[in-house]
Amino acid sequence: MGTQLSANSPVLISLVVLLILIICIICGMWFYRLYNTRGFHLTDFERLSKEARSLSQETSFIRKDIESDDSSAPSLKVSNMEYITSAEELDCGIRIALSAWEDIMQPDEGDALDEEGGVGGSRIDRKGERMLRQRRRSHGRYVIGLMREKAMEGVERRKELSRGLQAMHLDVLSRVVLIRERL
Repeated sequence: MGTQLSANSPVLISLVVLLILIICIICGMWFYRLYNTRGFHLTDFERLSKEARSLSQETSFIRKDIESDDSSAPSLKVSNMEYITSAEELDCGIRIALSAWEDIMQPDEGDALDEEGGVGGSRIDRKGERMLRQRRRSHGRYVIGLMREKAMEGVERRKELSRGLQAMHLDVLSRVVLIRERL
């Protein structure tokens, strides 16, 4: 006959394995949620923010030089300004998408609605509160994905304009240098 400990050891082992399995499932769900919402897209957000900032600085620098150019024909200056305006519109669209993306990524967004006052001044029941949070998370993931796509698309379109802007900028700078050499 074995001892009572040896008789209970398969039960203890199965209990420990079951607890480890439950902990792994809970941790997996938490990592999955982090992966799908904030953490996964954080590197893309930082990269796109940096690119958008540099493109915006490039646009403002070129705009300053184009506005100060007095050597070009008025029609050329107008077409250059239209080109710069389209680049600035893309820059604004990128900034708007990144701002919306950043607002959604902030943790505890909208928890004020879940406080005792709730929506409409009445307390939300547990099931309603859970459904509201699920909808908010689902909508947050959707908006993050949408704003990510919009920002990436805007950066790509702005990069396509960048070559033309740089050529236009070099043309203006070369005219300025030629005028200074003549003086």
